[in-house]
Amino acid sequence: MEFAKTIIGAYESGFVNSHILSIGELYRIAQTHAKDHYNHEAPDIDKAWDQSFALECIHGKTYDKPPKPWSLWRHKDSRQTCQIITIANLDSGKPEYPAQVIYDDQQGNRLSKTIGEFMTEFEYSEW
Repeated sequence: MEFAKTIIGAYESGFVNSHILSIGELYRIAQTHAKDHYNHEAPDIDKAWDQSFALECIHGKTYDKPPKPWSLWRHKDSRQTCQIITIANLDSGKPEYPAQVIYDDQQGNRLSKTIGEFMTEFEYSEW
């Protein structure tokens, strides 16, 4: 029941936006639960599985390709927008060099996250 409480708490706190979870959201909640309750550091979904499969788990088949350069995305928690600059290491094929989303935030900072981290934290924005 503790794991179920973690899922409900994630919804109640706004960590997830809907009572219907993607596999990626469920994985992230389980990852947090394992850390909080068992002191176990589980890898991010994009490190545990293939990058394109991780995207599918997070967003379904709609996002089976990486984000496109110059597209706009919104952070799920802060609601601030960012613009994708490029995707680095997309074809490296080496786990030690995961694909990275390079993006600019609203303050003009150039940042990067793995594709899995980015897709977990951001959603596509049409404006």
